[in-house]
Amino acid sequence: MRVQKASNLRMNLNFEEVYNQHKEMVFNYVFWKVNDYDDAVDITQEVFIKVYKNLSKFKGESSLKTWIMSITINHITDFFRKKKRFSPVFFEDKEDADDTLAAVEDHLELDDQVAVERAMARLKDWEREILTLYYMEGFQYDEIADLLKIPIGTVKSRLNGAKKSLKKIIMGGVLDGK
Repeated sequence: MRVQKASNLRMNLNFEEVYNQHKEMVFNYVFWKVNDYDDAVDITQEVFIKVYKNLSKFKGESSLKTWIMSITINHITDFFRKKKRFSPVFFEDKEDADDTLAAVEDHLELDDQVAVERAMARLKDWEREILTLYYMEGFQYDEIADLLKIPIGTVKSRLNGAKKSLKKIIMGGVLDGK
């Protein structure tokens, strides 16, 4: 049954639709990682060229979104490797997020988006990565675990640590001498 579903899924995939549904997610993630607009545009194009060339090979073993993000992460890794700037990045429950986010929202004023961006910039790479994948891109624990090739428990633990670090920075704390 699963093989038939995957086959039907492949036949129904239209590249233009796939591109339109995922281009913003890919570009935002790439831009956040490389912090250069032109590089982000180029990498996003390259990712979708790979998606186009391999769309017929998509097996449906994961969601299309996860498959595309996996291609994106691999392409960014290659980009940094080529630039010799490669720095490995390692990737809790939303119930805890409500308390953290409520506390953060109470502390923030008009420039809250800028404040969060500044706080995110002060986090370690793996902390930004896990928060971005979970909260901004909407990936579930199991999808993040698949993308980063780590156990689900590690995803939860790292997410919890990243939330605590973000809260501490926003609330005025200092982390690791930063």
